[in-house]
Amino acid sequence: PRVTTELWERVGDLRLVSGDGDGAARAFEEAMREHPDRDDPSVAVRLHRKIATAFLVEHRADAVERHLAAAEATPAGDEAERGRLLALRAKLLCELGSPAEALHAAEESLLLAERHGDESDIPAANESLAIVHHVRGEWRAGLHAEILRVGSRAEGDARLARVLDLHHCIGQYHLYGDDLFQGVEEFARSTLDLAQTRGARRAEAFAWCLLGESLLLRGHFDEAAGCLERSGEIHAEFGTRSGALPWQRLAELEVYRGNPDAADVHIRRGMTIATVSPMASHLWGRLYATAALAALERGDHRAAVRAVRSADAAAARYGDCPTCSALLHPWRPRRGRHRGTPGARPPTPRPRPRWRRPSRARHGWPCRRPPTAGRPGPPGMPRSRRNGSARRRPCSIGEASPTGLAGSGTLRDRAPRRSAPS
Repeated sequence: PRVTTELWERVGDLRLVSGDGDGAARAFEEAMREHPDRDDPSVAVRLHRKIATAFLVEHRADAVERHLAAAEATPAGDEAERGRLLALRAKLLCELGSPAEALHAAEESLLLAERHGDESDIPAANESLAIVHHVRGEWRAGLHAEILRVGSRAEGDARLARVLDLHHCIGQYHLYGDDLFQGVEEFARSTLDLAQTRGARRAEAFAWCLLGESLLLRGHFDEAAGCLERSGEIHAEFGTRSGALPWQRLAELEVYRGNPDAADVHIRRGMTIATVSPMASHLWGRLYATAALAALERGDHRAAVRAVRSADAAAARYGDCPTCSALLHPWRPRRGRHRGTPGARPPTPRPRPRWRRPSRARHGWPCRRPPTAGRPGPPGMPRSRRNGSARRRPCSIGEASPTGLAGSGTLRDRAPRRSAPS
């Protein structure tokens, strides 16, 4: 029974990584039923916590509360475990719309993680605190506070490594938000100054990347390239497991310049890093979206279809991030247009809806157009990318954003309506 419990728990861990919250919860519940030592409260607490985490992925707050309360009521006597439960409690309170209480829980979780936790507890507590700051509208101040708290201590960069992955995702909300985009460049510059002053090298790499992304979306390609290359150089100091995101953005930049072959070089470098990176769940969707964009720029529609299918396979292996995978959604509605074998008879034309829900709809993050969409792009951008009309394409790779941005709307809401052919 003990081995069976461990195997079911391992299955649950793997399903959780892949984003299957329901499957993970069922596996953890099986582990709970097979648990042979009912007198060991620590195992029960751990499994209740994991079940609650799985249900939180599915946004089932009532089930999360039930298992979280069961874990908190079990007298395990472990302060480190209590800190993990508080980190989960903070996320649940954000889900329930209680950010003030969530902040208190996240801060207490971080304190317990620093005093009693292991090396994985501190990053997890920092992640919860970052989410709370984001929900409260204080993400930028929260990131600066984190850099100030960690400073140049020897363990500082290791503690920032995992939470900065999450900050990259939150950064997309600011990069593509109508009300937030204007301040991203200034924030990136101030973060860069702070990181350099405090000697936080990973935070410095993050700031260079965010600055490059902001300049890229503004059309300042030469400045963006320099910032992104600098970010990649700093990441290289930390070994082969770090720094795929700057290369993905450099590939995107080359596509916008009309150099899809040069983009392929950066994509391959990014994929090499993503294969062994702890940030893999954030990277594969971005990389394959860029590969699809490069293929379409060359007119190779079959390669674009393969890239989208490969992204689904990578998500099953490494997990996916809803924010980062949103970059794939503009291409999923297109992939049905180019199926079949060479020489096959083309299908009979028929009216087709302008928008089809992405295949991973339960992670749904609809695509939107940025404030500059619908107007000519900056000089030097390929002609196919300069026309922002929604009549010619769903949207570009740089135009996908999490749902819920104020005043944004989906492409379906913004696109002009066309009548079906008679």
